[in-house]
Amino acid sequence: EELGMLEAVTTLTNFNLTVTAGRNVLMVNNATIVYPDLVAYNGIIHGINQVLIPTALTLTILDQLEADPQFSTFLSFLQVSDNISQVLKSVGPMTLFIPTNSAFELFDSTVDSSSFSPDDVEMILEYHVALSNVFLNELENITSIETMNGQNVTMSARTIEDSGSEEDVLFINDAEVLDGGLASNGVVYVLSKVLLPELPTQIPTLSPAPTIEGYIAPSNAPSSKPVMSTWPQMPSAATDAPPTSSATVALWQQSVTIVGCSAIFVAVLEWV
Repeated sequence: EELGMLEAVTTLTNFNLTVTAGRNVLMVNNATIVYPDLVAYNGIIHGINQVLIPTALTLTILDQLEADPQFSTFLSFLQVSDNISQVLKSVGPMTLFIPTNSAFELFDSTVDSSSFSPDDVEMILEYHVALSNVFLNELENITSIETMNGQNVTMSARTIEDSGSEEDVLFINDAEVLDGGLASNGVVYVLSKVLLPELPTQIPTLSPAPTIEGYIAPSNAPSSKPVMSTWPQMPSAATDAPPTSSATVALWQQSVTIVGCSAIFVAVLEWV
């Protein structure tokens, strides 16, 4: 009865479900509630006749990057590499390690990339893509991942101090994992730094920084941590136990249960 009085319900992944009440029918998005008010000790379950899939899960990684302004600098790199663009909108599977605009600003201030060749840029882009789905729960047993350019990135958990308290965070090489998300064709990890592979060109470090003219566009990205509010949150496999290290628990607690690449969403509405 309470559900019928609502127009929308917000899920754990911050997506709104539309509630429509008709004569003897109650719908959530396009799904009809066929088993209402199944009471559990910790909430209420409404059984529905369709799987609810967020719009974002029908979009490729590239589609979602193009809709998110915090990744505009990475997208400007794709002008140099049509190959990576094609990969990011292919059927997958893949895992993308995506630096934010702020990460590129940091890169610009520390690395002299004026001598980058198109091949160097291609190798850097390929170093941010793995041709497999690497889900969050799997990071417990993975220490390295092979990328498209044949070189590996390393996964690690580190303890850092934040506002006087310590917390464990995930790192890809020396880049902090700021967030995670899911698309129709793969998994995304948002990074605080650009990953730099071994290149044929020797790249000197700089102080102060140059600009990377010809390869990246200027950005006005905020310095705060990004939030992928329009993306489905990072998954963990339904058949596996939750991760135990505190480095992965923080992201896992916001995860949606995924089996392979098929999303199964169960709406559990708790009334306080």
